[in-house]
Amino acid sequence: AEIAATAPDAVSRIRALAEFVQRDIRYFSINVGIGGFEPHPAAVTLSDRYGDCKDKAALLSALLRALDIPSHIALVHTDRGVVKPDSPASLHTFDHAVLAVRFPDGADAAGLEGLVPHPGLGRLLIVDPTAPFTPPGRLPAYLQDNAALIAAAGSGGIVRIPGCAPEANAVDRTARLVLTADGALAGEVREVRRGTPADTFRALMQGLTEGERRERFETFLSGSFPSFALKDFDIRHLGDLREDVVAVYRFIAPSFAKKAGSFLAVRPRVLGTMVLDIASDEQGPRRNPLDLGTASLKRDEFVIELPKGFAAEGDLPGPLDLRAGFASCSIATELREGTLVHRREFRLTEPLLPASRYEEVRRFFADLGAEERRSVLLRLPDPRRP
Repeated sequence: AEIAATAPDAVSRIRALAEFVQRDIRYFSINVGIGGFEPHPAAVTLSDRYGDCKDKAALLSALLRALDIPSHIALVHTDRGVVKPDSPASLHTFDHAVLAVRFPDGADAAGLEGLVPHPGLGRLLIVDPTAPFTPPGRLPAYLQDNAALIAAAGSGGIVRIPGCAPEANAVDRTARLVLTADGALAGEVREVRRGTPADTFRALMQGLTEGERRERFETFLSGSFPSFALKDFDIRHLGDLREDVVAVYRFIAPSFAKKAGSFLAVRPRVLGTMVLDIASDEQGPRRNPLDLGTASLKRDEFVIELPKGFAAEGDLPGPLDLRAGFASCSIATELREGTLVHRREFRLTEPLLPASRYEEVRRFFADLGAEERRSVLLRLPDPRRP
């Protein structure tokens, strides 16, 4: 009760207690005998300050019960699609325990993910007290569009956890860059991550030294430039789970544009890719379903200031609007007041697909990859002109 003493309402109290279990109870698993199936007493987990997923879920349930907020253990499998409505009643069908919290009547649900209607238990808020980088009220990637077995005597059963809108899992990247006449590119990139991309970034960066974080940025940049130097970087809100993560970094790529006689070949898609890896080790026709992650939204805007006097040779690539049943991507490149502006938006709406749609997915990403590799030719100034 002391943990949530200053919380103004029931939803705030749920958040406060869940954050405490996420943050202050270390995850540690010892599955010996019945310990692989039965959680330890909540008092023991609280005293020891560690436990596995079912221990943490049982502790959070006990803390909520002390505030008259009912909840139920919920079992899931972190590989989505494993649990189905007709799955056999076996503990071996599941590999993770979370908590289904009875959502208070009349409470404001704005911005909350994972609300599940249940005919006997009312609205349930799915909370994972084990997820260290996902705040209560948001769903980690493995719970989005998944199924859960609610362990409630006489009124439980399997429920569907909803997926999230693409806007909930978004990366917005903007770059302001300067191209020199010898082909060098330099400038600043700002990235804002929310939802699952923020969780992933926090998991990647938290606990690292400054040098190790620099190496992570350099690894990312090396996928886009044959040579470069990372000048500096700044990460904001890394430890504040309720805020979007913001990363700002500056770099120089000395040989970004390729010289070809009197031309510079410039790739408008400066860095990063929206092509997802769907490679498989399967021989012959694909049999396993495709998991493309979570519904998501990625937006890029690259603004490149061109050297004085440079102009495009020929027409720029026209706007492209790729559409498939599971995703879409719009791309546009334009010259505007001495700058080359490249914008693209990738929207993934259906991340879980049957194997029968593999060819559709492959063609979509093949077309997107070809577009990402396109270059724009810039004409060098004619020295004979005044």
